Amino acid sequence: MPQILRKAVLPQYVANPEIHNRFLVGANTPDLPMPVTARKSGRIVPDKAGMPLSQLNWFIEHKSEHAAEFYERLASDIGADKADTFVSLISSCWADGHKRYKGEILKLKRSVKSFVDNNCAIGTLPVYDAKYDTGEAAFSDGDIQKILVLNESMLRCAIDDWIAERRDGQEIGRSDVYVCRGIGIDQSMSAARTYRERDYICSYSMSVSVAEQFCQQVSNEKSALIHTEVDTFARRTLFFSPFIPGMRSHQFELGIIPGRKPDSLTYHGKFGPRGMEIEEYTLDPGD
Repeated sequence: MPQILRKAVLPQYVANPEIHNRFLVGANTPDLPMPVTARKSGRIVPDKAGMPLSQLNWFIEHKSEHAAEFYERLASDIGADKADTFVSLISSCWADGHKRYKGEILKLKRSVKSFVDNNCAIGTLPVYDAKYDTGEAAFSDGDIQKILVLNESMLRCAIDDWIAERRDGQEIGRSDVYVCRGIGIDQSMSAARTYRERDYICSYSMSVSVAEQFCQQVSNEKSALIHTEVDTFARRTLFFSPFIPGMRSHQFELGIIPGRKPDSLTYHGKFGPRGMEIEEYTLDPGD
């Protein structure tokens, strides 16, 4: 089977209009691999040609109402002061890639670390965790639990509303909606059976082209995409960028915390043009 067809029928792409279009464009030259979005300089945003096809603009169009609802409910759940702190940490510190690993954002990561340490199996803990062992935490375990429950509730409704308004909404369901993470790896994970996140908060995106660009950031590393159904992270979503007041939404980013049990990892092969090959993986939830 030609590579372009093998990729088009992967479960993470079956209901993805952007990938469908790439397949149709390349169908006349089936011996060539399906193209991937090349990494560009500056801020990473979805591919301009694929953006209308993905229909993700719906989340930007509904940003104001979702952000207002999120803040109102968050303030009710954990108090206005803590809600302000959470929104500020995500929209200002996390959104700036240079501030994700030091300074104020560590107060949020320590909060998540405490929640994860007290609720998750040892085998799910991130690969890197020593830097969060000491210091101030901004939120209690109870606060983090309330934030997760709020995101689960709002994301469920938002995804359902988005599907209902998609042009193919009558043909797909929630199990067809995938999120993905683009990473660089020193060596292939093709033999691995489980996957551990690299940090206490990790970014996934609803946009394939965004994830493709992220996995190409380090030139001397292999590129990999890790996909899973959006509901895999139903109880693990700390934030969704279209819900956060003041945060740019164009990466359609979900901030995910580790699960209670290890996630199963499946390798689907390596795809893409020579020099831009990307290893494709899917996760099945451990909890």
